[in-house]
Amino acid sequence: MKILTGLSSASNIDSAVTQVIENFKTPELIIFFAPVKKFQAVAEKFKDLFSDTTVLGTTSHYMFSNNGISENTIYAISFEEGIQFGSGVIEEIKRYPLKYAPVVQDQLNKVPKENTICMEFTTALSMSEELVLALYDTVYAPYSIPVFGGSSGMSETEFENKETSFVSYNGKVYSEASIFVFIHNEKGKIEIFKQNIYKKSSDFFRVTDVDVKNRIVKELDGKPAAEILAAEIPCVKEELPYYLQIYPVGRVMANGFYISDLNKVLPDGSVSWNSRIYNETRICLVEPDDYKKITNETIKKVHEKIKDPSFVFMINCLALTVYYKKTNYLNEFSDLMGKSFKHFAGFSSTGEQLNDMHLNQTMIMAVFE
Repeated sequence: MKILTGLSSASNIDSAVTQVIENFKTPELIIFFAPVKKFQAVAEKFKDLFSDTTVLGTTSHYMFSNNGISENTIYAISFEEGIQFGSGVIEEIKRYPLKYAPVVQDQLNKVPKENTICMEFTTALSMSEELVLALYDTVYAPYSIPVFGGSSGMSETEFENKETSFVSYNGKVYSEASIFVFIHNEKGKIEIFKQNIYKKSSDFFRVTDVDVKNRIVKELDGKPAAEILAAEIPCVKEELPYYLQIYPVGRVMANGFYISDLNKVLPDGSVSWNSRIYNETRICLVEPDDYKKITNETIKKVHEKIKDPSFVFMINCLALTVYYKKTNYLNEFSDLMGKSFKHFAGFSSTGEQLNDMHLNQTMIMAVFE
């Protein structure tokens, strides 16, 4: 597999894109990342320069590479040889993404089913990730093809202000869509890794009343969710939003332990989260574990499975990136990842998708042999 990458922090978009692609030779597939305010212009520029190449893009703010971490930059990955792929775009993600199943199936038919992943990027803040994953699951499940992706990135200020994120497909920009690409590695495996830095810090509670569509947990163990969580921390209800930013919840599912982070505490005592929590799910408060040790263990596991990866792509939750920044670990984390893998890239998402699960505050990696 031959992959080339480029990065630019130039303020002029024409100059930045020219710098990003200066080493690209014969791109078969390009995936680019650009800030929210520059995204439309960058997508148009890539379309002009690569009219015969498939180009996918998503908004971003924090980018990781072998050069360290950067903010407000333009980054692109060029897959030059060693892959087969099929790609497309899913619209109507808030209403009826399942109608696009034939589109996904047609693209899947273009690639072998072994050593293949479905990489996807879905626009943020529409609460549509689970609906999109249900679509992908319908198509890929019979073939055991993993889905790996992220909700479009942005800065913490843009996220707090609920600004619009974007994805693009061959120059067309979408504010509510999911773009996908099936990537088959012709010369080796593709392994997926998930890292959770949190540990259990409370008893488990059972979800007994939930508005799944709107990601609202109304009751835990038959009582208002906010009342139960505030008593467990302990704090008064008015302080709960602050503490739930520090202590998100872990949800126990049949195939693992997944993190959900807070959206807001509602006046009626319900709590809204940034991923779906289903009725009868067992959840608990969590707190950061020894994340430096965990990161080193994850890197070791990667090298045990694939000794010398040709490319590693990481999606690290925006909330984790901000947390690492506050604890003065962000540069150390980025440098460690860059030194551990000879060809490494990644971005901070506003949510992570792995197979049929939408996650928060998680790091995932796709590792190409």
